[in-house]
Amino acid sequence: MSKYRIKYERSEDAKFISHLDLMRTMNRALRRAEAPLQYTQGFNPHSIMTVALPLSVGITSECEYLDITFKEDVHCKMFADKLNSVMPRGVRIIEIRNADDMRAFKYIDNAIYTATFTSDVAPDCKAFADMGEAVMLKKTKSGEKEEDIMPDIRNLNCESSGNTHTITMHINVGSSRNLKPELVMSAFEKFQGIKTEDLRIHRKTVFFNDGTEVF
Repeated sequence: MSKYRIKYERSEDAKFISHLDLMRTMNRALRRAEAPLQYTQGFNPHSIMTVALPLSVGITSECEYLDITFKEDVHCKMFADKLNSVMPRGVRIIEIRNADDMRAFKYIDNAIYTATFTSDVAPDCKAFADMGEAVMLKKTKSGEKEEDIMPDIRNLNCESSGNTHTITMHINVGSSRNLKPELVMSAFEKFQGIKTEDLRIHRKTVFFNDGTEVF
């Protein structure tokens, strides 16, 4: 058996597919590409697959990852091409690598997103950071509670061209601390009076807790 890490992107055409539907799509595509899937044992066998940091509906990404276990080795470039030939529009395999010696997804710690939108009011990242705290209603496993999201924001950068603005945010994500980029945008709306239109959020990079990229 060998484990492989698949890096893929989700563009505008696939951003409204739910996580569960995407996993079903991936499984169908893998079978259509005749992948040598390794299945679990028991009454309800399923392919051995692990997904890194599932993406929220409505967000695009150039750095999605999943680990899949095969019964036998595959040629990474050839299999990536074959898999792309059966992928739906909006999902594209970027690269496949052997993952037997790669770090596990549980060590994912932070990520970079961009949020592009139109607004008559330009965001001010320095003023936002200088507030010191930004208390927002945050959803957790135990329900909703007010929480200061500022400690989970590592860096913010604002750029504007006319009434089109882009906020690049480096934030904590993962199992221990998980800040959603949508909540950061809600904080800008709350504290700076910004009314965002045509908001597009995109994941750029995902990092482990040692600072290295996942792929």
